[in-house]
Amino acid sequence: MEKINFEWYRGDDETETLVFESEGEPMDFAGCDFAMDIVPETGGSRRIRLSLSDGISVEGNRVQIAVSHDKTDGVGWRTAAYDLQMTDGTGRVKTLCFGRIRLTHDVTRQV
Repeated sequence: MEKINFEWYRGDDETETLVFESEGEPMDFAGCDFAMDIVPETGGSRRIRLSLSDGISVEGNRVQIAVSHDKTDGVGWRTAAYDLQMTDGTGRVKTLCFGRIRLTHDVTRQV
């Protein structure tokens, strides 16, 4: 499990691509489910939930996290904790990574 921090800009579409290996070999995510919760540390209670049906895509051992601008629109928090969990076909849950997200608030608002 690795600690990975992100810096995002509120109002932007953010994309992060994570590559996972175990003992130098690509991890096999075939048949796995994924979930990621982003929970504000202060300044709000609006959490963001990502899943394979909304914001997470997987190809081989690459996991792409996509947070569209509407998910952070209007949030008041500046830092949040997250973790990315994978559930394999047998129901075994593994946290792949965790960390903090620092959100810089935008100045220009979309109309």
